[in-house]
Amino acid sequence: VNNNSGDDEDEAVALPNTTDFLVGDTDGTDPLSISLSDCAFFLPGRSSRQYDSVLSRDDSKETAIIIATHPIPSHPSIDTLVETVESVYTYLAGLPPRSQLLITVDGLQEATTRGLPQTEENRRKFDLYLTALYAHFSGEHVTILVSGYGRGLTHNLKRAVEVLHVDTKYLWMVQHDIPFSKTIDHAALVQTAREYPRLLRIVAFNNRRKIPKRCGAVDALDAVNGLRLRKIAAWSDQNHFATVDHYRDDIFPLIEYEGFMEVKMRGVVMRNCSYYGPYSYYTDHDGPPYYHHLDASERYGKKLAERIERGDVRWQDVTAGNWQEMRRHGINTTALFERVRNNQTGA
Repeated sequence: VNNNSGDDEDEAVALPNTTDFLVGDTDGTDPLSISLSDCAFFLPGRSSRQYDSVLSRDDSKETAIIIATHPIPSHPSIDTLVETVESVYTYLAGLPPRSQLLITVDGLQEATTRGLPQTEENRRKFDLYLTALYAHFSGEHVTILVSGYGRGLTHNLKRAVEVLHVDTKYLWMVQHDIPFSKTIDHAALVQTAREYPRLLRIVAFNNRRKIPKRCGAVDALDAVNGLRLRKIAAWSDQNHFATVDHYRDDIFPLIEYEGFMEVKMRGVVMRNCSYYGPYSYYTDHDGPPYYHHLDASERYGKKLAERIERGDVRWQDVTAGNWQEMRRHGINTTALFERVRNNQTGA
């Protein structure tokens, strides 16, 4: 992962603590060096945590859970990821316990105004994070995909979909710092997708109390299999359920390999809401959100303000939207700007 070459391809490096993760021999006498380039890792062995017992009761391939991760300031800790994974198995009712779990790991940025850059300290923390990740998550149902440098969500999601089992029809796209916080009827969603494959392609989940704007006057799936589903004129890359075919046939052909999927798809939905607009899952009009954002990247609100004041982020690189978000969190951005400027000038 320590890629300083500037090449466009991911660098192949040795897996940390390789003797713990063997391919082939299992007696520890012939460890193999495993590449962290663009390939899938099917990790043998047993987890020391609860995932092994929880995930060993079913071998269903119908649904996959893809959890997208990238370097964050709290690494090498994996606590944020563990909380999110645990929420998947807590709140997705009816999810087959041996569903494929794919964890994508984006690398450090070559040059960035948003993510963590390639510094010696960040590389050290990232290597320790990978060691902890492999130690905690293991089993034939687990696939870990590591990118040698920062490629972005779209790139990593495409890689994950490419290695899905041939029988996988549905996927959950989950961000590593967005744990679920309210029960979702996974079994009913899958049943509805089977019965209405031309209608139910993607399902969003509200993270606010207000339901997004409706797409059209009538919801064909408003009350099916005990679900309330509203077609909406919005699109988000935050946690959602989708058919694999929708991603392969409809979404991926529209977006650049390393472009911002969310930005592109929002424009697509505005032009063709009836086809590309997701259904929004809800049980009432004013219920609590289905997930919450931990902001492990520290890109918003108070966390971003603290990074700006420490000098970790240049105020010139902060977007207008992020300044607005800080103000919504009650931060006096004018005073923040003055403090930063005074620190820079020594005033």
